Amino acid sequence: MAPRKAKGAATPDQVLRWVLGGLLVSVLFAGTVGAAVWLQAPGNVPLERVRIEGDVRRTSEEQLKLALATAMHGGFFSIDLEAVRRGVEALPWVSQASVRRVWPPALVLTVQELSAQAHWGKDALVSPQGEVFYPPADSVPTGLVRLSGPSGSAPGMVERYRNMDERLSRLGLRIRSMHMSERFALTLELDNGLRLLLGNRDRQARLKRFLAHWPAIEQQGSAEQWDLSYAHGFSVRWGEQLADSGDTTGAEG
Repeated sequence: MAPRKAKGAATPDQVLRWVLGGLLVSVLFAGTVGAAVWLQAPGNVPLERVRIEGDVRRTSEEQLKLALATAMHGGFFSIDLEAVRRGVEALPWVSQASVRRVWPPALVLTVQELSAQAHWGKDALVSPQGEVFYPPADSVPTGLVRLSGPSGSAPGMVERYRNMDERLSRLGLRIRSMHMSERFALTLELDNGLRLLLGNRDRQARLKRFLAHWPAIEQQGSAEQWDLSYAHGFSVRWGEQLADSGDTTGAEG
């Protein structure tokens, strides 16, 4: 009489299938790991090209190539995309960059450049968003207004410039430069050579005062400077002589 098989015991066929299944899983796992290691090897699956997208005007092809060559190490799967992005964003005219892999083996680099609103200080430019940056001198566009002010004042100065220049343009005047002192006193120089001293408070009201009186004062001669830093009046200077208009008491910085 054959011995009775224990309940739940595996048959030889089942054991064989389990062993073979385990071996297959091990082989597949080893193959996957091996493939991953092979793909990550720098010499395997090399990049075929880099496609650059975006409105790139101020950043030269040579600058981009140098930034890419410095940051790109390895093949298609092993290259550090974050390092590539940081390298490109370090270029002076680049605001943002993004990098992605595409097949056949290539990278797509999307570049967003800064735009220049004005000169800032001696060597910098400032964007319409108030971001200060330092591009090469030979890449700076001509005809920019000059703004300057205390550290951290660039965004506010850009906003003031746009507002005041728009108001002045209604009388055919444009701002050539705008400076804010360490005491926050604002001085404008217009494209006709006229200087406006607006002081450090109520600047919009003082500019409104200038706009209201400019047509009449303009007819009297070529003024050099309007000092609008008074509480209720202003002074106009022609050459070395000063002509007062309104209440000139209570002058402010």
